[in-house]
Amino acid sequence: MADRADIHALSQGMRETVLVLDDSELSARQIKAALKGEGRQVLVCTSAREALAVLPEIVPDLIVASLDLPDLSGVRLLEVLRERASGVPVIASCDHPS
Repeated sequence: MADRADIHALSQGMRETVLVLDDSELSARQIKAALKGEGRQVLVCTSAREALAVLPEIVPDLIVASLDLPDLSGVRLLEVLRERASGVPVIASCDHPS
């Protein structure tokens, strides 16, 4: 879902940048709308693979991530984010009751 123009614009911007990672396009759109309404730049990725591919190109100020992704377990996603985006706060959510 993230395209090269979005990534380039985010890497050049001065506003707070949020990376939204959710395989549900509806959820991702809702989160993006709320965050953009607060004046933030938002990049949406719909898979862990896509998000991990853009991390070397942007340094988000915040990551909002679903832990229910089909291509990577939630625990593994958090481990990889800690390695590749050290110091970036992560808000994690899951779609099933705990």
